[in-house]
Amino acid sequence: MKANTWTKRMVAASVGMAMLFTGNSMTRLGKAVQPEETQPPLPPETVMPTPPPTEEPGPSEAQLACAAIAENADGRHIFVWDSGLGEMVYCSGEEDETLYPASITKLYSALVALMYLDPAETITAGEELAFMQPGSSRAYISRGCRLTVEMLIEAMLIPSGNDAAYVVAAAAGRKIAGEDTLDASRAVEEFVAEMNRMGSELGLTNSHFMNPDGYHNEAHYMCPKDVALVAALALDQPVVAEYMALQQDSVTFESGEHIAWYNTNHLINPESPYYMENAVGMKTGYTGEAGQCLLGAFREEDRAIIVGIFGAEEQYKRYSTAIKLYEACNPE
Repeated sequence: MKANTWTKRMVAASVGMAMLFTGNSMTRLGKAVQPEETQPPLPPETVMPTPPPTEEPGPSEAQLACAAIAENADGRHIFVWDSGLGEMVYCSGEEDETLYPASITKLYSALVALMYLDPAETITAGEELAFMQPGSSRAYISRGCRLTVEMLIEAMLIPSGNDAAYVVAAAAGRKIAGEDTLDASRAVEEFVAEMNRMGSELGLTNSHFMNPDGYHNEAHYMCPKDVALVAALALDQPVVAEYMALQQDSVTFESGEHIAWYNTNHLINPESPYYMENAVGMKTGYTGEAGQCLLGAFREEDRAIIVGIFGAEEQYKRYSTAIKLYEACNPE
């Protein structure tokens, strides 16, 4: 018998056996089986009504106004953060888009340093001053000068001293490592490593730091969301908040040197056409690669509006843009 003929017969036999259990007059396991057409109909399927589609809320008036301002503004990265809402009002690109923070890095360096240093502690400037790069902004601190940590934070935030940033980084790095005699190079490395470690802990999702002062390095970057988070933390840190809002100060070091420092932030300079009474400072920055940068904050009764402008070409237009963005969030 050919295999295919045998297969056909086996299939026919199987069909016949099945009919013994499903035929109209057959029995199954000794019980009568009703013909299918006489069985009670199955209950109709319950059809759930389709919910109406959820409409995404459209942009607010503030968002539309900020977008219109930013469209004609000078800057590669522009954002507005509302501390009352705890979110971005506007961002010209993606919130995690990479940008170069330049000296705005010093706000974060100050926050990290104050986790380890007592503001009243006196620090002696040392060999770490040699790590400053050419063209750095300075607070005119020399080797052997003795300053309190609070003075050094002031020197980082008012005249944007890269020298102060390295002195603070070395002192904090030794505390982090638990070695008071650690050489300056390793101490600064310890501090920068802690900047990155703490960044992960704080939720900085697209930031990486290579130095404490913001001098340009391709691997030294942040993003708008991370800058806004650091700004919000800075507003809540008393020492940082005090000095980032101070336009000028005359200081006498613990070692006797006397110096006057001036802030480059025109938003807090009463003699500037860009002065805003409720501006609470923050930080300016510049490198050739980062462009002109400004992080400004405007205090309201129950919130702060933080404006970030990065990568601008003109030095002063960033201030007028910041004011317009702030006013867009606080219409008369």
